[in-house]
Amino acid sequence: MPDSASEVSVAVMSHPRRNHEASLLAERLEGARVVCDPEPGDDPSPLKTSLHAWRAVEPGATHHLVVQDDIDLSDGFLRRVRAGVQLFPDSAIAFYCNWNSANGAAVRLAAAAGATWAEETGAEYFPTLAMVLPSRHIDAYLEFAAPFAGLWRDDDEVVREFLGSRGIGAVLSVPSLVQHGQLPSLAGNAAHGIRRAACFSPRMAHDEACEAVAHSIAQIPWLKAGRVLSMVRSGAQPFSGNQPEYLRRPWTEMLAPLRLDAAGLRGRFGKLTGRDARLEKARTDLGDQFVYSLWLASYLMGAITGNDAVPVRVLTEGSPDAGGLMARAGLDTLAAGASIGTVIPADLVEAYRSELAALTENGFAGGLADR
Repeated sequence: MPDSASEVSVAVMSHPRRNHEASLLAERLEGARVVCDPEPGDDPSPLKTSLHAWRAVEPGATHHLVVQDDIDLSDGFLRRVRAGVQLFPDSAIAFYCNWNSANGAAVRLAAAAGATWAEETGAEYFPTLAMVLPSRHIDAYLEFAAPFAGLWRDDDEVVREFLGSRGIGAVLSVPSLVQHGQLPSLAGNAAHGIRRAACFSPRMAHDEACEAVAHSIAQIPWLKAGRVLSMVRSGAQPFSGNQPEYLRRPWTEMLAPLRLDAAGLRGRFGKLTGRDARLEKARTDLGDQFVYSLWLASYLMGAITGNDAVPVRVLTEGSPDAGGLMARAGLDTLAAGASIGTVIPADLVEAYRSELAALTENGFAGGLADR
């Protein structure tokens, strides 16, 4: 049933093979309804199952939360969901962003700036692992998505098309409030590699009395498949109901506004790794391009944060904790997320975990100080 204060109803989308896991999750979500794939004998279809989960909105609920069954919840998850719908009653809200996604890159920057929410980029699929939609949009979404159910398997691209076509704004929780679990994929997504959140904490790591949203970030460093891109914002005004447009550009286009130069950055990296035998070994084993891109993305994140280039709107009393604990939580996932889509084995990245963590800390701190 919907909560009497927040009026949020909850559904867990699942499959009969995950009945046990879904039931346990539903208990943690205050008795949420479990909605299973209506045709479990066919190939699993997240889109088809999700349509039934969205139809499960309770009468009287102003918002509906749909979660997938393979997630781990942060402490106080539903409390933060209810806070989100009160702050952004007209928006779709995602509570998870993948560690190699453009939205994940935006969440990392927002966390570094001390924000508790971030404007969604609209640059790719919409993350649907755990998301809220205002109930008044659900009938329109079901009508929009139904023709795709026999053609597409995944729901995230369909949600993206729907939000854009209707001018529905979207925000992301900072940090992610759920973590992708490690259950085997039923939908054929094993080829996507390990999927984890860009920035996640099992416990709330900021003062919940201070809510702030990062928005209109002009340039977002995006480390994907071992290479750094610049996501350059153009288009809509923040929270206008129209989705901003982010264009993928070479990372060198970020340098002039930050008063940096490519040769100088490469020189700093060379000096750092040249005096550390383990980092030099990591460059050999993981590849110079990968290790440099990891340090570079961290440095650019720090430089953008340090130059106050992440606009933050304070929504309640208090001051955002820029550069705090959650910034480090986002840095911790950079290396593993960046290895997805490369030939670098995940276990090799894990073997250098401590060295790469020190590398990203060095880069972020250096960029933060380089004003």
